[in-house]
Amino acid sequence: MNSQLQVVIQQAGGGDTKAVSEILLEAASWLREQNMPMWRDNELAPEAIAADVANGFFFIGRIDGQSAGVIKFQLEDSLFWPDVPKGESAFVHRLAIRRRFARGVVSTPLLSWAVERTRNLGRS
Repeated sequence: MNSQLQVVIQQAGGGDTKAVSEILLEAASWLREQNMPMWRDNELAPEAIAADVANGFFFIGRIDGQSAGVIKFQLEDSLFWPDVPKGESAFVHRLAIRRRFARGVVSTPLLSWAVERTRNLGRS
């Protein structure tokens, strides 16, 4: 994969729920094959993530119009980080990349985007 490919990052909309789910499921399957299970398939199914997509938490990295990776970006996370003061941080969950786009081609731009967005929002 050419590392010079441009990754376009866009907020996922309701029509992207299936694509987000497919990317997450592909990553979960690969992680299981590597003996590093992280997510259960039932929590990645379209119906399980539809509300998070609708609420604007998921962002898709696209290359040449193809959905290549996803990241869940939240401004609050009281479930996993209840002690973090509100309004100071941002949280990344469920970074997942299609295997054919592995090796940092998509993950690096997605994580860089999350850092920049966090800074632009005045959060540390």
